[in-house]
Amino acid sequence: MTDHIDPSAYGSQLNPANIETVIGVRIPKGEKFVRGPIPWNWLMATGQLSPSSVGVGLVLWFLSGCAKSRVVKFSYKRAADLGLKRKSVYSALKSMEAAGLVSITRHRGKCPVVTILAPEPSAAKA
Repeated sequence: MTDHIDPSAYGSQLNPANIETVIGVRIPKGEKFVRGPIPWNWLMATGQLSPSSVGVGLVLWFLSGCAKSRVVKFSYKRAADLGLKRKSVYSALKSMEAAGLVSITRHRGKCPVVTILAPEPSAAKA
């Protein structure tokens, strides 16, 4: 058994229009989704902070996938889509920053610019 995947073996299946055949889920055209992979130990670390932190983390990874960058301008609108209040988002970002999961550049009157930091390596495998 080999440990690597040969993308050429999938041929045209890797076309986004045929993604259902690769992952078994059909995402309708125009539907939003969170692009992965999201490191599990990073997500677990957010869960240790607060339920709001998990939601904020998902918003960050969504924005990261859209921007194709780990540096994103935070969107309070996207957080509100998940039912998160501005005050809980602020608190979650602050605790995530203190935990070393993100770094934040703040400017008065503007949305913060957040950098998703690389997670610590996991000692145990799930």
